[in-house]
Amino acid sequence: MNLGPFSFKVLSYWLSLLVICLVYASMQAWGFQAMLSLPFGDLFVIGILDFWIFAGLGSLLEKAIRYSDLSSLSILYRVINPIIMSVLWIATGAGLTYFGALLVLGSTSQGAAESMVPMKVFIAFLLYILMVVHIANRRSKKDKDVLNEDAPSIADANSEEDADKDVLEQVVIKTGQKIHVVLADDIVYIQSDGDYVQLYTEQSKFLKEETMKYFETHLSPSTFLRVHRSYIVNIKKILRIERYEKRGQLLTLINGHKIKASEAGYKKLKEVLDV
Repeated sequence: MNLGPFSFKVLSYWLSLLVICLVYASMQAWGFQAMLSLPFGDLFVIGILDFWIFAGLGSLLEKAIRYSDLSSLSILYRVINPIIMSVLWIATGAGLTYFGALLVLGSTSQGAAESMVPMKVFIAFLLYILMVVHIANRRSKKDKDVLNEDAPSIADANSEEDADKDVLEQVVIKTGQKIHVVLADDIVYIQSDGDYVQLYTEQSKFLKEETMKYFETHLSPSTFLRVHRSYIVNIKKILRIERYEKRGQLLTLINGHKIKASEAGYKKLKEVLDV
C-alpha cells in the first residue's frame, strides 16, 4: 500500500501516541500497585483510560489557549482566568479518571477508587503544567516563524515581471489516491494548521502540507491578503467587516465562515479596499 506523506505522518503520529499510552499506563499501574492490592491488569486498563481522558482534555486546553485573547482583558482577569482554567482542568481530569476507575473496578471497589483520587489530582496537576509549557513553546515557535516570514526575503527584491511569473493560478492537492486541482480564484481563505494549511472554498476544504509564507508570496497580492498570522483571505470573497472585541475585526466570508483580522491586517485590508 502506497501511503502519501500526509497519511504516513498521521499513521506515525497515532503509533507514537499508542506507544506513549502503553508506557504511561504501565508506569501508572506499577505506581498504584505499590499502594493498593489490586490486579495489575485492572490498573493497566485504568491507566489507558486515564491517558485518553488527559489527552482529550489536553486537546481542549490547547484550543482554549489558542483562541483566548488575554491581551484584551484587564490585569485582574488576566490573572484570574488562567487560575480558574487550571482548577477546572485539574478537577475535571481527576473526576473523570475517578469514574473511569469505578467503571473498571466496579462499585464494590469504590473505596479503592477513592483512595486513588489524591494521586490523580497530583498527576493532573503535573500534566497540566507540562501541557501549558508545551503549548506555550509551540506558540512561541509559531510567533518566531511569523516574524521570520515578515522579514524581507530575496523574493521581495525580484522584479515585478518575475513576480508575475510566480503567481499561482491553481493549487494541486493529493489526498490518498485522489488529486484535487483547486483554482486560486475559488479559494475563499487559507488557515494555518501546524505544518499544514487548510484551503477553504465555498463548498469544501482541503489540507495541504505547505507554509503560509509560500501562499502569501505566490498568490496574487491584488486578490489575497494576509489579515492575521493564521489567515490569508480572498478579498473578493468578503461579504461583511465588523468590529471584534477591542482591536480586531471579524470578516464574514461568502461561504458563511467568520475569521479574525488583526489590527495590522485590518489596516492593510483598508488600504487595499481603499476605505
